[in-house]
Parts: sequence; structure tokens; C-alpha cells
Amino acid sequence: MSDGAFVDSFDSSQGSYEQTKRQSQAVVGVRGNISLSGSSTIYGRIFALNTNVGRCRNGVPGITLSDGSRATEGYVRLSATPIFPAPAATTPGNQDYNVRANQTLVEPLNGMLRRAGGH
Repeated sequence: MSDGAFVDSFDSSQGSYEQTKRQSQAVVGVRGNISLSGSSTIYGRIFALNTNVGRCRNGVPGITLSDGSRATEGYVRLSATPIFPAPAATTPGNQDYNVRANQTLVEPLNGMLRRAGGH
């Protein structure tokens, strides 16, 4: 993650992202290394096999932080590599969508989604 990117959390059962977002309780899990730079923030914890922090060389350590980047709730060491089942195959959509800033999306989006310019 870089350039001021952040990961936070929200409770969709209680309302929209804007109504329930919080700068805490985010969970980021990695099977390998993670690198945060440019004042990026994970508002929560990083779960990793290797929770040592430092400059990564040949896969060691597991968490690289620079330029003021941080995980606000620390690190949790995983005891084993997580095993994730293969996702089910999906049927591709038949329409592409080009999204610009301040545009409302109507679900379901059954095509390719592209972000056009802006932030």
C-alpha cells in the first residue's frame, strides 16, 4: 500500500459506509509479505506468518513500514499458512461500465468495471 492509502472498517448491518465507518477494527491478512509506504494506514491489525517489522530482503521480515505508515492495532502472528478454497467460477457479464467521480452505481454490475480518471 502506498500514497496515503488506508484500510478501515464499517458495519453494513447498521447503515452505509459513510454512516458507520470507523478508523479501527480493520483486518488485513497476508500469506507472504506486506509493505506499507507513503503514510499508508491500516486502521486495525495485520495478520501474518512473520510479524517482524523491517526492510524486506528475500522474504524476511514479513512487514515493511516506511514514510510514517502504520497498523494502528498491531500485528498478529499466524501459526500456519492460511488455506483458502478456490472461488466458484462466475459467468462474465455482457456490458462494460466506465465510472467517473461522483457517479452512482446501480447493481448488479455484471460486466467489467473501469475507473476513469479522478480519484
